Amino acid sequence: NDSFEAFVEYSKLAKSVAKDLRQYVEAEDQTEVPQSIRQLLRVAQCREAEALVTSVTSSTSSESLLQFIEVIGGSRTRAVMASYISTVVSSAVGAVIEKTKDFHPLDEALSTLTKPENRQVVQHIVNSLTATAVRTAIISSRETLSRRGEEVTVVSQIEEVE
Repeated sequence: NDSFEAFVEYSKLAKSVAKDLRQYVEAEDQTEVPQSIRQLLRVAQCREAEALVTSVTSSTSSESLLQFIEVIGGSRTRAVMASYISTVVSSAVGAVIEKTKDFHPLDEALSTLTKPENRQVVQHIVNSLTATAVRTAIISSRETLSRRGEEVTVVSQIEEVE
């Protein structure tokens, strides 16, 4: 059955990409995205792939669509899909948990900020932030006072007319 063979090939491809993704996530010094993932992303983003999907979708007869639904809806296929999804999700979650178990971003940020060699940079950042905050407060205060002054002037002009 062609549909089942296509499904098996797709499963092999998905397994390969999942394996590459797991190795990439688990690697301590891996900085380059694996070739399989880059190729998959290129294919997904190209116009030809979109046109192919549209063409195949629009030209699929209802009979072959029904056959495909029968294959996909079969208990054997559901069991394979459930197993595949479970394996992929477990692998991905396990890899993320393992990779981030010792990572505490706030602790690391504070540790970096308090290092003596970073004192000048931190001081510069704090000075810039403080200066910006003070400048903004002054501008906002002037605008508010200016608007209040205009309101007072308008009210006093109205009272003079009366």
